[in-house]
Amino acid sequence: MSSNSIPDSAFHGVIAPIASVDVDVLFVPVFGADDRLEDLAGLDDAVGGDWHRAVESGEFSHRVFAGVTARVVAEGWKARRVHFVAAGPVSEADPERLRRVAAVCGYASRDQAASTIGLVVRRASMPMMAAAAADGLSAVEFRAGTYKKDAERATPPVSRVEIVAAQGDANAIAN
Repeated sequence: MSSNSIPDSAFHGVIAPIASVDVDVLFVPVFGADDRLEDLAGLDDAVGGDWHRAVESGEFSHRVFAGVTARVVAEGWKARRVHFVAAGPVSEADPERLRRVAAVCGYASRDQAASTIGLVVRRASMPMMAAAAADGLSAVEFRAGTYKKDAERATPPVSRVEIVAAQGDANAIAN
């Protein structure tokens, strides 16, 4: 193995309250303009109301693949930041859409120089979403243009990826 190789990320399936997920960035897909994230209790409070403000101000547009990042300010939450990403209506949440949403999350993690990330699987079919999330996030490991950046300027690869089900069946993310 050459010294220029990029190590693979370690992928883990986790069923836990999202407040307990210890990552640099926790990605939360938002399914359509009517999705108020009620199934993720306390999330808006954890980011100091920034989710609500981003929606109200239009900073978060619900345009598919658009996103906004908020810093976690609540005590007891282990994630440092939460990135909300528009996934379109849940009725359009097929494997290809979810894979692309996960890839967008992966590229956003690179932009934010995150070494650990989590993606919350929610509302869509849990097993399908977990598989698509792992596939989309792993696509980011391919770096065709690494020769274009100085080694010092290149962002480090993500070392740990957690596919998180806040509730539900352990078999949903085990595969």
